[in-house]
Amino acid sequence: MDKLTQMLRIEDVTEKLNVSQKSVRRYIHSGKLKSKKIGGVYRIEESDLQNFLNSNELQSKEDKSLINIPPKSKKTDNVNWIDISENWDNPKESNLTSADLFCGAGGMAKGFEIAGFNQLCGMDWFKEAAMTYKHNFSHPLIEGDITDPEVKSEFIDTIKKQLNGKPLTVLSGGFPCQGFSMSGSRIVEDERNSLYKDMLEIINELKPEFVVAENVKGLRSMLGGMVEDKIVKDIGNMGYRVNVTVLNSADYYVPQKRERYIAIAKKKQNKKLRRGRKITN
Repeated sequence: MDKLTQMLRIEDVTEKLNVSQKSVRRYIHSGKLKSKKIGGVYRIEESDLQNFLNSNELQSKEDKSLINIPPKSKKTDNVNWIDISENWDNPKESNLTSADLFCGAGGMAKGFEIAGFNQLCGMDWFKEAAMTYKHNFSHPLIEGDITDPEVKSEFIDTIKKQLNGKPLTVLSGGFPCQGFSMSGSRIVEDERNSLYKDMLEIINELKPEFVVAENVKGLRSMLGGMVEDKIVKDIGNMGYRVNVTVLNSADYYVPQKRERYIAIAKKKQNKKLRRGRKITN
């Protein structure tokens, strides 16, 4: 047996410590748990794991001291985690529907499709990405600039025609992030930063039950968090309850450390009481 097969994988460490893969990766990235990256995969020697345990660094099941809190921010992300692995690994046919703005080559669309959603339409202006999208999906793709009223109307009309009066379950969109990125100039007036406003117009027209928005982590720190606050407020004013957080793709079986800002908005429901009064969630 060679040395590589004797070394532990992250999955092995999670079983031994009874913690999540997210916790183990945080221990590694913080330097508290020594590891070696072999072929793009982290491997841990038994002796290094034992040294980690002996150092009393393992404070709790989800060591809160290692969680990356955005700098100069007192915000606490309100995320209600549930285990969807059973449904995710074995999706069933459903009546759930989804549509995708700024769809690119279709990464978001493929995720919803795998989860059992009926994807209705995508939209993007990038020709080469559109070629890939059309190759991998059979549903319509609207090619064009979202700021063009005719393109926007074509996207909305295409979805409404397929829904035939039924509600849209999810509208997702990874609106362009160059102006928000930590690697860019982060110019607040960058016209690409306002494209989410075009997304708001489409949300207002289609009124999906859920909205999923994705962007770079740097969005959170722009103007001390004021940019994020405005986006959350704008979507909230349209009748949605919005939760945001930063997720790392490495925590979800992707061989890449890629942190992304995720906002999930759920439409508030009006409940009619027997006496005719209404209360809003």
